[in-house]
Amino acid sequence: MEQSVEREIRVELIPAPSIFVTGHGKSVSPKGLGRVLLFLVFLQGASITRADMARLLWPGEVEEVAANRLRVSLNRLKALVGNALIANRRSVRLAGIGVTVDLWEYETSLIEALDEVDPEHQMVMLSALEGAIRSAHWRSFTELDPAGALKRWDETCRKSLRRMAEIATKNLDWDSVDLVWQLMRDRGDLDVLLSERYLDAHHARGSLAEGLHAVRGAAAAFGLEPEGEPLRALRTYSQTLQASGAPSKGLQMSHAQLLGSALLSQVEYHAEALAHLLVTEEVRLQMQSAPAEQVQILDEVQARLPKDHDAWAELEYTRLNAYHTLYNADKVIEISESLIQRELSPNRAAGAWGYYSFSLFIHRRWDEAMHACREALRYAEMDDAENLRESFLLMEGAYLWHLGEVEEARRIYDSFLERYAGSTDLVLGVTHAVTHGNYAIIELVFGEISEARRRIDLAYAERKRFNLTRHMPVILSVMGVVYGRTGEVTRGIEFAIESLKLTYGRGSTREGQLNMEWACGLLVLGGLRAEARAVMDWVNAWRIETKHTRSVCEEKFYASLELNEFDSAPPMLTEGADYRQVMGFLIKCLRRVQKNVAPLGN
Repeated sequence: MEQSVEREIRVELIPAPSIFVTGHGKSVSPKGLGRVLLFLVFLQGASITRADMARLLWPGEVEEVAANRLRVSLNRLKALVGNALIANRRSVRLAGIGVTVDLWEYETSLIEALDEVDPEHQMVMLSALEGAIRSAHWRSFTELDPAGALKRWDETCRKSLRRMAEIATKNLDWDSVDLVWQLMRDRGDLDVLLSERYLDAHHARGSLAEGLHAVRGAAAAFGLEPEGEPLRALRTYSQTLQASGAPSKGLQMSHAQLLGSALLSQVEYHAEALAHLLVTEEVRLQMQSAPAEQVQILDEVQARLPKDHDAWAELEYTRLNAYHTLYNADKVIEISESLIQRELSPNRAAGAWGYYSFSLFIHRRWDEAMHACREALRYAEMDDAENLRESFLLMEGAYLWHLGEVEEARRIYDSFLERYAGSTDLVLGVTHAVTHGNYAIIELVFGEISEARRRIDLAYAERKRFNLTRHMPVILSVMGVVYGRTGEVTRGIEFAIESLKLTYGRGSTREGQLNMEWACGLLVLGGLRAEARAVMDWVNAWRIETKHTRSVCEEKFYASLELNEFDSAPPMLTEGADYRQVMGFLIKCLRRVQKNVAPLGN
């Protein structure tokens, strides 16, 4: 007796479309019966009415003609796939047959590459998929995809190209920017953001006019109006570049990195002059978005500056701020202990004691941290510095809720939030947002989850009024677990993954530890409890190494995950796994949860 062969449909859209069905030697033409089969494949097992299917496959045909064409096609399809085609008088669907689509597999690979936290590795992964990104044949089938899989693929490719252009621009790799722009053209797009990066590349080479001519040519090839919005925007951008003059060597998109590159090239010759420049408030704020570069510049200048220089203490204070931004507690303690021995203005003494206090807190030296905080408050009152005084009161509040003294922390926070609601002051406004974020943590761990949701939404909303770049990793991370615990797991995971990417880029051990642990709350919600325990154990070992052991609050959050059943389980993460590997493992687990949890309302 002849053994039956299990049927399977294999669809290849990249680089050229072809459809194969097990048991048939020839491919099915995507221009004939294959269109009908593709339509059903894209439904991914869902049912559709015959009337809707006929209308979508043959738009413009009269209803009777379209219905007859569908009947004939379904009869032919039945002979091709057998009982996998389930069709009655009202509806049609495919079921009980294996289906593979290469585009779906490529999309999974692209999403994995986009989730990579290290830019160098990410660029390699995305570049390896440039052939799939370049392909455009699939566009002719978009009308056969009512579920929107091809639209999602298109957007994933667009995100990939933008990310490649972003990394290439940051690395001054103008050849890669050219490649990305060519991939965009091959796909049949004219993306304004990618075209701007292409103009940046030509501006850096001194060939801006040539670049703009190429952009106009691409627009004409795609049938875009010369006076349409995309070209108007790109002409304006080109004029802005031209007005800025010839670019200096080392042009980068980030103002902070541009400033850093220029300053480093001059340190050897102008250290004393640069010391005065680096301590100005404008430069300090600009560089704060790139603290690693800022620290490199400050250290280079400080190494060449005599200790009796009139800018020495102020430069040291600026270094203190930069290392604090990176959460380098050891370095902050070292610099603070040196600074507070000097004669400082009340304002700078308050700041030095404040930074000192926070780093002592990071190392869990609670009594010393509280003493330093009160010293900072004393100096702030001497200077009558409202912003500083409030920040140190809030710092004390943070220590209190970490220690589990929640009601006193709430009292401090409530008082501050009431007094400065609606403030337009930059420092107070940012602090107001951060306070709502901290309040959300209090409610998440000790209070009501609905109130945690309200607080974190208020913190996030403030990004429209103030620059919260420095604080977004933590805000997004808390949003992730709060949204998950209020029923929006899929959306919460998006917040959490974005937070983890930002966290890795900042290089802060403290943020890495905190934000990875918050994300584990989402793994538990998705049933990946063993995976959550593995990440929690790895993070805790890292905490101990950096002296940032869990506070009462953090221990309570850990207990809420109820992972004790894995106390004797073998380690899931290999010994010696590094930060990037563990964060990659965590993000992949979050994507697994996202895949298995339906969005709210579906």
